[in-house]
Order: sequence, then C-alpha cells, then structure tokens
Amino acid sequence: MRLPVSARDVLPLPRDYFECPELGNDEEERLIQVARTSCQRLIETTYSPNSEWSTVSVKNGVRISKNVQPPLRE
Repeated sequence: MRLPVSARDVLPLPRDYFECPELGNDEEERLIQVARTSCQRLIETTYSPNSEWSTVSVKNGVRISKNVQPPLRE
C-alpha cells in the first residue's frame, strides 16, 4: 500500500469520511444561535468607529487585517 506523500494526496476528504450523529432540535437551535451571535459580533466589531485595524499581510490580493485594540464588550 502506498502511503500519501502530502496532504494534497488525501484532501479533500470524502463527504462520508466522518460518522456524525444526528443533531437534536435543541442542539441545532443552539448552534444556529451561536452562529448568529458570532456573525453579529463580527459585524459590530468591523464597523465600530472605535476599531483600529492594522494590515498583517496581503496574499493573492486579499488583505489580512488585525483589530489593534478590540472594543470592550459587556
């Protein structure tokens, strides 16, 4: 059997590679709420007038930035 030389030889994994249990309704709703809250916080932080951004790098025309001083949260 030939072993993979690099991750490129084995990725992407097939869709059925992991066996994932079905989520219950409560768990699904909780994860949806976590996603919504995370997105809202990202938007608030990105558009906050108190945010100061610094460019970390630019790769393939995409600017990677870092919030120098994240706004304080309650």
